[in-house]
Amino acid sequence: MVIAQNQPMASSGGTPGRDRSAAGAREEGPAPRLLGQHLLGVAPMAVAGLDGHGRISHWNRAAGELFGVPPGQAVGRAVGSLPGFAPAHRLVPDPAPPGATCGTCTVPRADGEPAEVGWWLYPVGRPGPGDDATGGVRLLALAVDLRAVREDGPVLGLGDLRLGAPADALRGLRAEPVLVPVDHGDAARLGARLGELLPLAGLPSPERLAQRILDLGHPALDLSATVRLPVVAHSGGMPRALRVRAAGTAAGPAPHDREAQAVHDLQRALLPAAPPRVAGAEVCLTYRPAAQPARAGGDWYDAIPLPGGRLAVVVGEVLGHGLAGAAIMGQLRTAVRTLARQDPPPARLLRQLDEIARDLGDEHMATCLYAVYDPVGRRCEAAAAGHVPPVLVSPFGEARVLDVPAGPPIGAGAVIPATGEDFLAGCATGFTTVEVPVDDGSRLVLCTDGLLKSRDRDAAAGLAALREQLAGEQRPLRAACAALPGALGAGTADDIALVMVDCDGIPKEDMAAWDLAAEAEMVPRARAEAAAKLAEWGLTGLTDTVQLLVSELVTNALVHGAGEIMMRLIRLDTLRCEVYDDGHELPRLCQAGATDESGRGLQLVSHLAERWGTHRTDRGKVVWFEHALENDL
Repeated sequence: MVIAQNQPMASSGGTPGRDRSAAGAREEGPAPRLLGQHLLGVAPMAVAGLDGHGRISHWNRAAGELFGVPPGQAVGRAVGSLPGFAPAHRLVPDPAPPGATCGTCTVPRADGEPAEVGWWLYPVGRPGPGDDATGGVRLLALAVDLRAVREDGPVLGLGDLRLGAPADALRGLRAEPVLVPVDHGDAARLGARLGELLPLAGLPSPERLAQRILDLGHPALDLSATVRLPVVAHSGGMPRALRVRAAGTAAGPAPHDREAQAVHDLQRALLPAAPPRVAGAEVCLTYRPAAQPARAGGDWYDAIPLPGGRLAVVVGEVLGHGLAGAAIMGQLRTAVRTLARQDPPPARLLRQLDEIARDLGDEHMATCLYAVYDPVGRRCEAAAAGHVPPVLVSPFGEARVLDVPAGPPIGAGAVIPATGEDFLAGCATGFTTVEVPVDDGSRLVLCTDGLLKSRDRDAAAGLAALREQLAGEQRPLRAACAALPGALGAGTADDIALVMVDCDGIPKEDMAAWDLAAEAEMVPRARAEAAAKLAEWGLTGLTDTVQLLVSELVTNALVHGAGEIMMRLIRLDTLRCEVYDDGHELPRLCQAGATDESGRGLQLVSHLAERWGTHRTDRGKVVWFEHALENDL
C-alpha cells in the first residue's frame, strides 16, 4: 500500500516537492487531494514519524487515541519521554534498526489500563550531506491495538467502505496466509472506489504511483511485499504449509470450521423461523452471530401467543458459547415455551425456569428477560433474571428504560448473596414482576448486551445510547430493527438478539365485557348479552353455538367458582369468550360415566369450540373458548 501525507520530503536525486516543475504542477489535478483524503484510510493505524535523533516529527490522530497523547504533546519529544511512558514501554528500539522490523510492546492507555500494541518500523532514508538530522521523517512507526484487531478482525477501509475479516484471521505478527470470507457486494463497491481513485494519478504500477506522489511533493512509502512460490510438477516441491492447506481444502473444512458451521446451523434451527401473528401487536425478531464462531451460540429470543390475545416475548443469553452454549440455549428456550403455555406471571415463570436450569447442572447459567403484552388491557408485565431491562418508546417518541429489577441469573438460585460480578451486579434477591401501562402506538424493545457493548462502551453506557437512539425513531418496525445494531455501533465480539414489538392494542369496538352477580338469573342474561353483541358485529350465524358455550362457562363459574363473575367477548381473528371468577380450582376435562350427573359440560365445550383452556389469575381463574368467525352475511 502507499501511505501519503501532505508534507514535503526530499527524495534521493530530487528536490523537495514544493520546488517541482510547473509541468508537474499542471499535472497534479485532483490526485493529491484524493490521496490525502482516501489513501491514508487504507491503513487505519497509528502513524508516527521520527527524525534522525529519534524525536517525533509526525503523530497522527490515531496515534493520539491509541496512546492517549495528543499531537501537541508528542511532536518534538522522544517516545520514551511521553507522558505516562516508562522506560519499559519502549516502542522504538535503541539503536534504530537498519531495516524494516516489527514486534509488540505494552503501553498505558489514557484510562491507565495496559494495552498490547503491535508495531512495525520502516527506515525512510538516510540524510544526505549537509541535511539536518532533525528535519523530516527518517523512521516511520506504525502501531495498532492488538486487542481491538483480535475482537473486531482486521479491516480494509477506503472512505466509508470497510471490509472486515473474522477476528480469528489474525495470526499475531507472523507472515502466515489467511483466507478471509468477503461480502461480495462490499468488495465490489470498494474495488470500484479504488478503480475510480487510482487512475486519477495516471499511473499503471505501484512504483510509478509512489514516484508520482514524490514528484508532487508528498512523502510516499511502499509497504507492500511480493513473495513468489515455485510450483513444480510434483508435490514434493511445494512448501509444506501450502500442501497442508491444499490437502485440508480438498478434504473439506477444517475441524474448527466444521464446528463453527455446526454452531450456526444448530442456532438457526433452535430459534423461531418467523414471529407469530397476533392481533394488536407486530413483532420483529433479529439475531446476529458473533464474528468469532467460537463466541456464537448463547443468545436466544422468542415470541409466544398467550390466551386472551396476549403476547409473550423473551430474550436470553447463556453464559457460554459454541456448541455447548447453543445446546443449553435450545433447552432453555423450549422450557420457556412450555412454561408460558401454563400462563404464570413473569416472576413465577423465571423461578420455574431457574429450577429447570439447576437440574441441567450447576455450571449452566443464563440471563433472561420475559415480558407479556396485553393488547386488550393495554399493559405490559415483565420480569428479569440478571438481564438488561427493556426500553419502552411512547407514541410521541419518548423512550424510557423500564425499572425492572435485574434479579439473579437463571441457574443461580432464586436468592443469592450480593456480588461484584458484572452479570450479577445490582441483582435483587428473587424475581419481581413489574406492570406498566402501554399506550397504543408504543414500541417495546428487548435485547441482549451484545447490542449495548462495544470496545469503548460498557452495558450501562450502551443502554443510555439505546434509549437516545430509540427516542424519536420514525422508521417502520422492520427497518428500525435492521438498522439498530449499526446505528449503535455494536461490536462483533458477541451475539446480538433483538426483539421489537409495535403495541397497537385491540380496538375498543372489538371488545365487550359484563359484570355478572353470582346468581342463577345471570345465565340467561349472559346468553342475551352475547347474542346482542354478535348481532352488532354481524356474526348472527354463531349465536346458537356461542349461547350454548356461554351457558356452560357461566354455569361452571356459579357452581365451582366464587365471588363476582365477569364475562368478556373479543373479536380477533377468531371470536374469544372469557369467563372470570374468584375461585382457584381449575376445571379438568374428564370422562363422565353413564350414571354421572355432572362432568359433561366441558366435554361439550371441547367438542364445539375451536380451542378452549383455563389458567389462574391474580384473583382467581379464567375459563375461555375460541370459535372461528363464520359470518352469515
